Amino acid sequence: MCKKLCVFAGTTEGRELIELLEGESVSVTACVATEYGGSLLTLREGLTVSHERLTEEEMEKLFRQEQFHLVVDATHPYAAAVTENIAAACERTGTEYLRLLRSSAGDAEGAVRVPDIEGAVAYLERTEGNVLLTTGSKELKKYSGLLDFAGRCYARVLPMEASLRSCQEAGLAPDHVIAMQGPFSREMNTAMLRAVGAKYLVTKDAGGPGGFEEKAAAARDAGAVLVVVGRPPQREGLDFSAAMALLKERFGLRFRPRVTLAGIGPGGAEAMTGDRAGTADLPGRRSGGHCPVYPGAPGLPPVHGGPQRGQRVLQRGAEAPAPFGGLPGGGPAGAQLHAGPLRPAPHLL
Repeated sequence: MCKKLCVFAGTTEGRELIELLEGESVSVTACVATEYGGSLLTLREGLTVSHERLTEEEMEKLFRQEQFHLVVDATHPYAAAVTENIAAACERTGTEYLRLLRSSAGDAEGAVRVPDIEGAVAYLERTEGNVLLTTGSKELKKYSGLLDFAGRCYARVLPMEASLRSCQEAGLAPDHVIAMQGPFSREMNTAMLRAVGAKYLVTKDAGGPGGFEEKAAAARDAGAVLVVVGRPPQREGLDFSAAMALLKERFGLRFRPRVTLAGIGPGGAEAMTGDRAGTADLPGRRSGGHCPVYPGAPGLPPVHGGPQRGQRVLQRGAEAPAPFGGLPGGGPAGAQLHAGPLRPAPHLL
């Protein structure tokens, strides 16, 4: 019998989980709050996407109708009200609930920590200089009471109509709004801080997936003070690795990663692209990114799939043709694949 899972995918971890469930013997209903969030998911067989902002009553109705075997709450750590609604709906319908936790970023050198947005406003009232706000558009109005708010504050928000409307309602002029989709590198954050002359950078403790480290490093580079808004109380739950282990054991899932590797050879005109590219495509993971390390994951399975135009597929254990044999660690293709510097992909906010 096919198991039915519901994933509230308000974070990168939620989308990552949904991608990993591709090819598994489960059907998945992904709940996101906006059409934009839904557009980040690739539609496929066995996946249903709801991009409506559900009330607690609507969640309860959905759970009763679909009879999910498990609901995974992968919403943002600051979406406390949504988390409580999901948990309450699960309790009333007798549906198993799993909270997917995001680890805290910890302390950043020189950072000013405040309990909430109101605390950030109270701190900024005692300061002078421009401010870059990266805490989202929904609570932007709370900053509008600051003296010379429209003159000294800049907001970085998602490039969505609702976000821009919030900026306008808060009183920010278009030249004080940066509408961009992350993730943002340390260099990009630093450039933005310097471009607006920011002396303060306000952020949430969004952890690694939310780009906290890049923001902290950029604040140091630009000589800005990092103001960190604390998290609301969190429900008990599991981090990503522990949650994956639980799902594997409970539902017999494999979570086999898919990796695409491509290269042009060690250099030289005779080795440039053309028919010298090599790829390895493994099931269970969208191609084009790095392969995260999942708990209990076996070694890379044999490379499979047909060659693409202008590409050759290297089979594990097979001797790599020139020019691949000249690469460091050359020889059997399998050895080269295992030696690759695979790392987790960068996450969104």
